[in-house]
Order: sequence, then C-alpha cells, then structure tokens
Amino acid sequence: MEPAPLDQIGLRLRDHRAALWWLAVWYRRPRILVDSLKHLPRVRHVRVGFSLGLHALPYVLVLSAVARIGLLRLSGTPWSWTAFVDAQIVGGTAVGIAVGIAGGIAIGIASELAGEIAFGVGFGSGIAVLIAYWVAFWIGVRIAFGIAGKFAPGGGITPGIAGGTALLIAFVIATFRLYYQLIHPLFVWPAVRPGWYDWHPVAWDDLCSVPFPGFDRLLVAYAEQNPASGQQEIERLISSYPSQRMAALRARTTLLAREAGRLRDLSLLSATAARLAEGQKGFLLQNKQVRDWLEEIARQQVRLNTVDRPMLREPLTLSLVQEIENFRHRLGGFEEPLQTEFRAAAARWETVARKQLDDALGMLARQPVRQVFRAGDPVDRESEAFVLRDAVVGQLDQQVTLAGGCPGVVLYARRRMGKSTLLRNLTGLLPESINAAVISLQDPTAFTSLEHFVARIAQAVQPVPTGGEFPRDLPGLQRHLETCNARLKQESRRLLLALDEYEQIDVKIGEGVFPRDLLPAIRESIQSHRQITWLFAGSHEITELPHAQWTAYLVSAHD
Repeated sequence: MEPAPLDQIGLRLRDHRAALWWLAVWYRRPRILVDSLKHLPRVRHVRVGFSLGLHALPYVLVLSAVARIGLLRLSGTPWSWTAFVDAQIVGGTAVGIAVGIAGGIAIGIASELAGEIAFGVGFGSGIAVLIAYWVAFWIGVRIAFGIAGKFAPGGGITPGIAGGTALLIAFVIATFRLYYQLIHPLFVWPAVRPGWYDWHPVAWDDLCSVPFPGFDRLLVAYAEQNPASGQQEIERLISSYPSQRMAALRARTTLLAREAGRLRDLSLLSATAARLAEGQKGFLLQNKQVRDWLEEIARQQVRLNTVDRPMLREPLTLSLVQEIENFRHRLGGFEEPLQTEFRAAAARWETVARKQLDDALGMLARQPVRQVFRAGDPVDRESEAFVLRDAVVGQLDQQVTLAGGCPGVVLYARRRMGKSTLLRNLTGLLPESINAAVISLQDPTAFTSLEHFVARIAQAVQPVPTGGEFPRDLPGLQRHLETCNARLKQESRRLLLALDEYEQIDVKIGEGVFPRDLLPAIRESIQSHRQITWLFAGSHEITELPHAQWTAYLVSAHD
C-alpha cells in the first residue's frame, strides 16, 4: 500500500491504516521513518508521535486487559474485579515487563540511529512503550513471572521484586530482540526451508542484534533457489547488517566454493580466488591462504592450456593433479565452510585434471612393440620402439620459434644415432603452428639433377603448386618460397624444411650435378624467408665437406 505522508496523518478514521503502517515501519526499519521526518520541523515530530500513539492506544488497552487476566490465572489469584484492578504482584510484573520491553526497543532503535533523530528519540520511545506494552505479555510474561517467583523471600513475592526482575529480563529480551530466536529454528530445522525466507525476521527487521545459529545455511539454500534475489540479499547483509555479516560472508564463501567446483576450465579459479573475502580472524583469515593455492592451480592450468604436445602435457598434467591433491589435504584443519566446501570442490577438480591426464596418455599410447631395433631404417614411433631425444627436441623448438626467425640449424650426429628417426617423427613433438617437411637427399627424385632438387623442395614446401606446376630453376624456387613465406606469415605459422643427409649436396656439387650457385640461393632464402627454417641433418660437420665453402654460407646457422 501507499501510506499517507507522516505530516498528513491526523486522528481521522481514514488515517488509521496509514498510522498502523508507519508504526510497523518504525519498529522494523526506523531509518525509513526518520528519512521521512527530516524535512519537518522538530515540533512536528511530537505531533506525529502523538497522532500515531493515539491510533495504537485502543489495541494496547484491549491486549493489556487480556494479558492482565492471563497473569491473574497464572498467579493463582481468585478472579474478581478488585484483583483485576488492584493486584499488586500482577500489576508490578506487568508494569516491569512493559517498561522493560518498551525501554529495550527504544534503546535498540536509538542506538541503531545514533544522533540522527535527536529530539525524535523521545517520540520513538513513546511509541515503543505503547507497542511493547502488549507485546510483553505475549512473549515475556511466563519467563519473567516464573523467575520472579524464585527470588521471592520466604516463598512469597513482593510487587517490587516481581516488577524489577520482570523489567530486567524484558529489557534484555527487547534490546536484543531475543524473542526472534524462538521462531528461527522453524526455518532451519529439521530441514532448511528457503521458501520461507521472506518471513524470517532478518528479511523484514533491520534491528536483529544477535546472530541466528545456522543462518548461513538458510542464505545458501535461498540463493541457490533464487540466485538473483539471494545474491542481492547476501550483499545487503554484508554491507548494512553488522550482526548478520559473518553469516552472510560464510554463505557467500560457500556459494563461491560450489560455483568453483562446477568449473571445467580450472584456469578460471583465479577469478574465484579474487572474490574471496579476507579478515583478521576465523575462516576469513584463512581465505588468504586458500586464495594463493587456488591461484597456483589456475596458473598450472593456464600453462597446460598453452601446451599442445602430448609429451609435454603429461608431466604438466601430473603436476596439476598433485597440486589439487595437496590442496585438498591442506584444508583438513581449516574452519568451515572452507574445509567441507572446498574439499568437495577439489575432488571434482581432480576428476577434471585426471581426465586431461588420461587424454595426454592416450595420445602417447603405443601399440605393442613388434621390433626393438632395425639397423639402418628410421623408426616409426607409432608402431615400433622409439626413444625420444628430449634435449634435442627442446633445443630445436627454441630455435624454430625465435621471434625474428631462425638463421638455420645444422643437426650433426654420427650414423645410427637416430637423426632420421627424429626428423620423421617431428609431428606432435613441435607446436601445432609449425609444419615439418623432410627431404632425404638419398631419394633419387631429389639429387639426380637441379630441376629434380628444386621441384622436390617446392613440393615439400607447398604440395599444390599455385601456378599449375612446380618451379624447375633457382629463380622459380625463390619466387615459390617467397609466396609460401607470405602465406605462413599471414597464418602465423612456421615451416621447418629439413634436408636429411645434406652431405649429398656437396657430393653433387663436386660431380657437377648441382651448380655452386645453389648455396648462395639457400643462404638468401635463410636470410629473407623468416617463416621458413632450413635444417641440415648429416653425419659430417660442415667443416668436413670439401667441394664448397659451406662455412661461408651457413656461418650463422646453429649447431
């Protein structure tokens, strides 16, 4: 409903509903009423308070009479009009409870608004007395009257003792609004009821001063049932409800852990870590350590995501699995909700990491070995024994991926050391952005003439010719390599052009099959085509080749 403004409420019957609405607002969210009074003169505050009090008076009188009759029956006093009007013990207890509840509510509201309402506190206290007078009988009378009886000297009870004891108990209950603790278990026991959250006192009363046990479980269930409303409510409690802030922080941490547990890309855990709240005690203090561990898991996953070679993914994935296992074990001594929620999340992350490990192992899986070694032939790693040269592959990877392009590579080893096997199995060992083309100079199509050599290189570089046929001379090869280099640069790719048994080029130069101009052409390509890396593999060092000045043309090549 849209109530009438406070300064327009009088003693007319049509103002009655609006007055009751504003009294309820004053009790549960007094800041709204205070904001509505700020533009009025202070003297109008008294008038507004007087009007609201008179509208509440009939309900207070009726409920007070009913409660007084109830107290007479509890005390065992025979019923009579005289007892109803003059019973001192009943009257003292009633007054004590009423004043205690009224004072407690008034002080609770005044402390919440500290200095903001000044003169209006008097008005608020007056209204609180009227409201609390009948609330006291329904909530506090049994407790107060029972305790008061125990302190009566000689088994009797005096009006002063009854009134004073009742006032003290009622004051404490009202100040901290402890009566809400009686209904809170209905929301969380025997099962959490998120659908009832709108009826919980915290949802509509801003002055619940005592934390509610298990309230974070109710918040979590409410947020999972209504994500948008739940997150908004949690943020409201964190920012403006000090007594319930720890429960809200605990609920948000629980929700973050469950959200993180559903991730399939563990590199996103760094974003979750950044949202964890930190503090000076309890689980908030431990959140800092959890954040560091989550960021380490995310870093390892990011590193794993950048590697596409199975032989390198396997150790990285094993490290990731181990890091997750360590994370789960470290949480054993942490406070809730970190221990339960993040340990459960870590179990799901381990499943994700082990799936990546199985994929990496599957890509490295070998068929049964049919033969351990066969002299003179390159080994096929997919079907035969294959010994990976990690150091050689690592250095080759570094050279080929140089930002400015590689000035050429000379791969030297004596015969039967596995050079040809390594070149034949480069696919999968180098990054996917690098193509490998291997030409054996023992192949007759590569060494019988210069035309065959040029055509063989052109075909290895680009299997489908752009002009309909492959080049047959060195100028044509240069143009072909320029076209290929431009395409590779546009696609952000590299080409490793490997010449196995490259000593045959020197032999053919000595026999006059290849011209001496071949080496300058190769040097020009090395210097100009930075997306193409020339690799020369052989069992002789370039200084041992007698028919051409190889050192002059491959002076910058890496061994």
